[in-house]
Amino acid sequence: MLVLALAAVSAMSSASLSEGQQAQLMQRFIGRVRNDVIVRIEVDVSPEGDPLACRMLEFHGDERGPEQICPAIERRRFRSGTGPDGTPQHVRLEMEIAVGRYQGTSFQRPFIALQTPSLPDGDERTDIFVNAFFDASGSLLACEGRDANAPQNFVEAACGELGRHEVRTFSGEDGNSVPYLQTVRVAFVAGPSQGV
Repeated sequence: MLVLALAAVSAMSSASLSEGQQAQLMQRFIGRVRNDVIVRIEVDVSPEGDPLACRMLEFHGDERGPEQICPAIERRRFRSGTGPDGTPQHVRLEMEIAVGRYQGTSFQRPFIALQTPSLPDGDERTDIFVNAFFDASGSLLACEGRDANAPQNFVEAACGELGRHEVRTFSGEDGNSVPYLQTVRVAFVAGPSQGV
């Protein structure tokens, strides 16, 4: 069995695959990878929903996983993502696919990690997702919590910190850098605080 984790979003929306496309991708991937595997990939998607690039970020398990997943992804069409003004935008999308014993697991790699003196319910780590819109130079233009129930102080801290990070630019169809949207995982870890 295969699990496909895609980012869902709020006012700004990320690119995504339809449920039917997810099912087709899963069946194709399962047919080519017969053993346990988990892969984490990054896909750059055009405003029209076409994959422009696919990069393997991490994998464990069946060695055939990395060579099979990007070609399968590159044959798919995504639902377009939208920027702060509602227009279609380029999107950088991170996906995880897990088969066999890895099903239900996740790499859970945050883009950034912030420390806070304490977390709700005594947790050691809490992750939130923010939708970040970057200009062609990689500077943060807009940022919001993906989920309505994310604590606002965590969203503000995550967006503030993200604005100080250098990010890779996004090459459009013509090879020039373009603005893009990315949903980013931010981990809050209990420990010495820096103002959250």
